[in-house]
Amino acid sequence: LKMLETADPGNQYAVPYFSGVNTIAITAKGKELLGGKLPENGWDLLFKPEYTHKLKSCGIALWDTPSEMFPILLNYLGKDPKGSNPEDLKAAAEVLKSIRPDVKRFSPSIIDELARGDICLAAGNGGDLNLAKARSEEVKNNVGIEVLNPKGMGFWIESWLIPADAKNVANAHKYINYTLDPEIAAKNGIAVTFAPASKPAREKMPAELVNTRSIFPNEQDMKDGFVMPQMSTDAKKLSVSLWQKIKVGTN
Repeated sequence: LKMLETADPGNQYAVPYFSGVNTIAITAKGKELLGGKLPENGWDLLFKPEYTHKLKSCGIALWDTPSEMFPILLNYLGKDPKGSNPEDLKAAAEVLKSIRPDVKRFSPSIIDELARGDICLAAGNGGDLNLAKARSEEVKNNVGIEVLNPKGMGFWIESWLIPADAKNVANAHKYINYTLDPEIAAKNGIAVTFAPASKPAREKMPAELVNTRSIFPNEQDMKDGFVMPQMSTDAKKLSVSLWQKIKVGTN
Protein backbone atom coordinates (compact mmCIF):
# COMPACT_ATOMS: atom_id res chain seq x y z
CA LEU A 1 0.00 0.00 0.00
CA LYS A 2 2.89 2.34 0.70
CA MET A 3 4.20 1.83 -2.85
CA LEU A 4 0.73 2.46 -4.25
CA GLU A 5 0.51 5.85 -2.53
CA THR A 6 2.72 7.34 -5.25
CA ALA A 7 -0.26 6.97 -7.60
CA ASP A 8 -3.11 6.92 -5.09
CA PRO A 9 -2.33 9.27 -2.18
CA GLY A 10 -3.83 7.97 1.02
CA ASN A 11 -4.89 4.73 -0.70
CA GLN A 12 -8.31 6.21 -1.34
CA TYR A 13 -9.33 4.46 -4.55
CA ALA A 14 -7.11 1.66 -5.85
CA VAL A 15 -7.33 -1.93 -4.63
CA PRO A 16 -3.98 -3.69 -5.26
CA TYR A 17 -4.21 -7.07 -6.96
CA PHE A 18 -0.79 -8.04 -8.32
CA SER A 19 2.70 -6.65 -7.91
CA GLY A 20 5.76 -7.36 -9.99
CA VAL A 21 9.22 -6.29 -11.07
CA ASN A 22 10.90 -5.27 -14.30
CA THR A 23 14.18 -7.09 -14.67
CA ILE A 24 16.31 -9.18 -17.05
CA ALA A 25 17.03 -12.81 -17.82
CA ILE A 26 19.99 -14.59 -19.38
CA THR A 27 20.34 -18.10 -20.78
CA ALA A 28 23.05 -20.69 -20.24
CA LYS A 29 24.43 -19.86 -23.69
CA GLY A 30 24.71 -16.20 -22.73
CA LYS A 31 26.55 -17.04 -19.53
CA GLU A 32 28.85 -19.33 -21.49
CA LEU A 33 29.79 -16.51 -23.85
CA LEU A 34 30.67 -14.41 -20.80
CA GLY A 35 32.92 -17.11 -19.42
CA GLY A 36 30.40 -17.93 -16.72
CA LYS A 37 30.95 -14.60 -14.97
CA LEU A 38 28.16 -12.05 -14.52
CA PRO A 39 28.69 -8.43 -13.45
CA GLU A 40 27.75 -7.35 -9.95
CA ASN A 41 24.89 -5.29 -11.38
CA GLY A 42 23.00 -7.32 -13.95
CA TRP A 43 21.85 -4.21 -15.81
CA ASP A 44 25.44 -3.84 -17.04
CA LEU A 45 24.72 -6.83 -19.29
CA LEU A 46 22.17 -4.79 -21.18
CA PHE A 47 23.56 -1.27 -21.01
CA LYS A 48 27.33 -1.71 -21.44
CA PRO A 49 28.76 -2.50 -24.89
CA GLU A 50 31.56 -4.54 -23.31
CA TYR A 51 28.89 -7.13 -22.48
CA THR A 52 26.44 -6.67 -25.36
CA HIS A 53 29.24 -7.17 -27.89
CA LYS A 54 29.88 -10.62 -26.40
CA LEU A 55 26.18 -11.53 -26.34
CA LYS A 56 25.28 -10.26 -29.79
CA SER A 57 25.78 -13.64 -31.44
CA CYS A 58 23.16 -15.39 -29.30
CA GLY A 59 20.53 -12.65 -29.46
CA ILE A 60 19.63 -9.65 -27.31
CA ALA A 61 16.03 -8.45 -27.08
CA LEU A 62 14.97 -5.03 -25.85
CA TRP A 63 11.51 -4.65 -24.39
CA ASP A 64 9.68 -2.62 -27.04
CA THR A 65 8.05 -0.32 -24.49
CA PRO A 66 9.84 3.01 -23.98
CA SER A 67 7.70 3.85 -20.94
CA GLU A 68 9.19 0.79 -19.24
CA MET A 69 12.74 0.86 -20.60
CA PHE A 70 13.58 4.53 -20.14
CA PRO A 71 12.76 4.69 -16.39
CA ILE A 72 14.91 1.60 -15.80
CA LEU A 73 17.82 3.07 -17.73
CA LEU A 74 17.42 6.50 -16.14
CA ASN A 75 17.51 4.97 -12.67
CA TYR A 76 20.57 2.93 -13.69
CA LEU A 77 22.27 6.19 -14.70
CA GLY A 78 21.38 7.83 -11.40
CA LYS A 79 18.78 10.09 -13.00
CA ASP A 80 15.13 10.76 -12.16
CA PRO A 81 13.18 7.75 -13.54
CA LYS A 82 10.30 10.06 -14.47
CA GLY A 83 12.39 11.57 -17.25
CA SER A 84 11.30 15.09 -16.30
CA ASN A 85 14.57 16.52 -17.63
CA PRO A 86 14.79 16.19 -21.44
CA GLU A 87 18.58 16.11 -21.22
CA ASP A 88 18.39 13.02 -19.02
CA LEU A 89 16.26 11.24 -21.61
CA LYS A 90 18.71 12.21 -24.34
CA ALA A 91 21.61 10.89 -22.25
CA ALA A 92 19.75 7.61 -21.81
CA ALA A 93 19.14 7.48 -25.55
CA GLU A 94 22.88 7.75 -26.14
CA VAL A 95 23.41 4.64 -24.03
CA LEU A 96 20.81 2.79 -26.08
CA LYS A 97 22.46 3.95 -29.30
CA SER A 98 25.76 2.51 -28.11
CA ILE A 99 24.25 -0.97 -27.74
CA ARG A 100 21.83 -0.77 -30.68
CA PRO A 101 24.14 -2.62 -33.13
CA ASP A 102 24.14 -5.59 -30.77
CA VAL A 103 20.33 -5.80 -30.37
CA LYS A 104 18.65 -8.57 -32.35
CA ARG A 105 15.06 -7.47 -31.90
CA PHE A 106 12.61 -5.19 -30.13
CA SER A 107 9.65 -7.12 -28.77
CA PRO A 108 6.68 -6.28 -26.51
CA SER A 109 6.70 -9.85 -25.16
CA ILE A 110 9.59 -12.26 -25.31
CA ILE A 111 8.17 -15.32 -23.54
CA ASP A 112 8.30 -17.78 -26.44
CA GLU A 113 11.52 -16.40 -27.96
CA LEU A 114 13.35 -16.68 -24.66
CA ALA A 115 11.86 -20.10 -23.87
CA ARG A 116 13.06 -21.47 -27.22
CA GLY A 117 16.52 -19.99 -26.80
CA ASP A 118 16.14 -17.72 -29.84
CA ILE A 119 17.54 -14.95 -27.65
CA CYS A 120 19.95 -15.18 -24.73
CA LEU A 121 19.41 -11.84 -22.95
CA ALA A 122 16.12 -10.05 -22.49
CA ALA A 123 14.51 -7.32 -20.44
CA GLY A 124 10.89 -7.68 -19.36
CA ASN A 125 8.56 -8.02 -16.43
CA GLY A 126 9.37 -10.79 -14.01
CA GLY A 127 6.15 -12.64 -14.81
CA ASP A 128 6.99 -13.01 -18.50
CA LEU A 129 10.58 -13.98 -17.80
CA ASN A 130 9.59 -16.60 -15.25
CA LEU A 131 6.92 -17.99 -17.58
CA ALA A 132 9.60 -18.36 -20.26
CA LYS A 133 11.77 -20.21 -17.77
CA ALA A 134 8.89 -22.50 -16.78
CA ARG A 135 8.03 -23.32 -20.40
CA SER A 136 11.64 -24.08 -21.21
CA GLU A 137 11.93 -26.39 -18.22
CA GLU A 138 8.62 -28.05 -19.09
CA VAL A 139 9.85 -29.15 -22.52
CA LYS A 140 13.36 -29.84 -21.18
CA ASN A 141 15.14 -28.00 -23.98
CA ASN A 142 18.12 -27.11 -21.77
CA VAL A 143 17.98 -23.38 -22.56
CA GLY A 144 18.84 -22.76 -18.91
CA ILE A 145 17.10 -19.45 -18.23
CA GLU A 146 18.15 -17.50 -15.15
CA VAL A 147 16.00 -14.54 -14.13
CA LEU A 148 18.31 -12.03 -12.48
CA ASN A 149 17.74 -9.63 -9.59
CA PRO A 150 19.88 -6.63 -10.52
CA LYS A 151 20.21 -3.59 -8.33
CA GLY A 152 17.61 -1.07 -9.45
CA MET A 153 14.67 -3.25 -10.46
CA GLY A 154 11.47 -1.37 -11.28
CA PHE A 155 8.46 -2.26 -9.14
CA TRP A 156 4.84 -1.91 -10.23
CA ILE A 157 1.38 -2.70 -8.92
CA GLU A 158 -1.74 -3.73 -10.81
CA SER A 159 -4.90 -2.48 -9.15
CA TRP A 160 -8.65 -2.51 -9.45
CA LEU A 161 -10.56 0.78 -9.61
CA ILE A 162 -14.26 1.46 -10.15
CA PRO A 163 -15.08 4.39 -12.48
CA ALA A 164 -17.03 7.22 -10.88
CA ASP A 165 -19.83 6.76 -13.42
CA ALA A 166 -19.98 2.96 -13.17
CA LYS A 167 -23.51 1.57 -13.56
CA ASN A 168 -23.02 -1.70 -11.67
CA VAL A 169 -21.00 -0.77 -8.62
CA ALA A 170 -22.34 -3.64 -6.53
CA ASN A 171 -21.26 -6.19 -9.14
CA ALA A 172 -17.87 -4.51 -9.41
CA HIS A 173 -17.36 -4.96 -5.68
CA LYS A 174 -18.40 -8.61 -5.95
CA TYR A 175 -15.91 -9.22 -8.74
CA ILE A 176 -13.07 -7.48 -6.90
CA ASN A 177 -13.83 -9.44 -3.74
CA TYR A 178 -13.85 -12.65 -5.79
CA THR A 179 -10.42 -11.96 -7.29
CA LEU A 180 -9.04 -11.16 -3.83
CA ASP A 181 -10.21 -14.45 -2.36
CA PRO A 182 -6.96 -16.13 -1.24
CA GLU A 183 -7.63 -19.33 -3.20
CA ILE A 184 -8.44 -17.46 -6.43
CA ALA A 185 -5.63 -14.92 -6.05
CA ALA A 186 -3.12 -17.71 -5.40
CA LYS A 187 -4.23 -19.68 -8.48
CA ASN A 188 -3.98 -16.57 -10.65
CA GLY A 189 -0.59 -15.70 -9.17
CA ILE A 190 0.71 -19.17 -9.98
CA ALA A 191 -0.65 -18.97 -13.53
CA VAL A 192 1.06 -15.68 -14.41
CA THR A 193 3.96 -15.84 -11.91
CA PHE A 194 3.09 -12.49 -10.35
CA ALA A 195 2.83 -11.76 -6.64
CA PRO A 196 -0.73 -11.45 -5.28
CA ALA A 197 -1.19 -8.42 -3.05
CA SER A 198 -3.05 -10.59 -0.55
CA LYS A 199 -0.77 -12.08 2.11
CA PRO A 200 -3.10 -15.08 2.70
CA ALA A 201 -2.90 -15.80 -1.05
CA ARG A 202 0.89 -15.80 -0.95
CA GLU A 203 0.79 -18.38 1.82
CA LYS A 204 -1.07 -20.72 -0.54
CA MET A 205 1.54 -20.49 -3.31
CA PRO A 206 4.39 -23.01 -3.80
CA ALA A 207 7.54 -22.24 -1.83
CA GLU A 208 9.51 -22.30 -5.09
CA LEU A 209 7.60 -19.24 -6.31
CA VAL A 210 7.49 -17.47 -2.95
CA ASN A 211 11.27 -17.77 -2.70
CA THR A 212 11.83 -16.41 -6.21
CA ARG A 213 13.04 -12.83 -5.86
CA SER A 214 11.87 -11.80 -9.33
CA ILE A 215 8.34 -12.58 -8.10
CA PHE A 216 8.65 -11.72 -4.41
CA PRO A 217 11.62 -9.33 -4.06
CA ASN A 218 13.33 -9.26 -0.69
CA GLU A 219 13.83 -6.25 1.55
CA GLN A 220 17.19 -5.35 0.02
CA ASP A 221 15.75 -5.57 -3.50
CA MET A 222 13.03 -3.14 -2.44
CA LYS A 223 15.58 -0.72 -1.01
CA ASP A 224 17.73 -0.88 -4.13
CA GLY A 225 14.81 -0.62 -6.56
CA PHE A 226 12.24 2.02 -7.38
CA VAL A 227 8.54 2.33 -8.16
CA MET A 228 7.89 2.60 -11.89
CA PRO A 229 6.73 6.20 -12.42
CA GLN A 230 3.98 7.77 -14.45
CA MET A 231 5.87 9.86 -17.00
CA SER A 232 4.51 13.27 -17.98
CA THR A 233 2.96 13.75 -21.41
CA ASP A 234 6.03 15.66 -22.61
CA ALA A 235 8.41 13.01 -21.28
CA LYS A 236 6.38 10.26 -22.95
CA LYS A 237 6.41 12.06 -26.28
CA LEU A 238 10.15 12.61 -26.17
CA SER A 239 10.87 9.05 -25.03
CA VAL A 240 8.76 7.60 -27.86
CA SER A 241 10.46 9.85 -30.41
CA LEU A 242 13.93 8.89 -29.18
CA TRP A 243 12.96 5.23 -29.05
CA GLN A 244 11.74 5.15 -32.64
CA LYS A 245 14.97 6.74 -33.83
CA ILE A 246 16.98 4.16 -31.92
CA LYS A 247 14.97 1.30 -33.42
CA VAL A 248 15.54 2.42 -37.00
CA GLY A 249 19.12 3.48 -36.32
CA THR A 250 18.82 7.22 -36.98
CA ASN A 251 20.19 10.11 -34.94
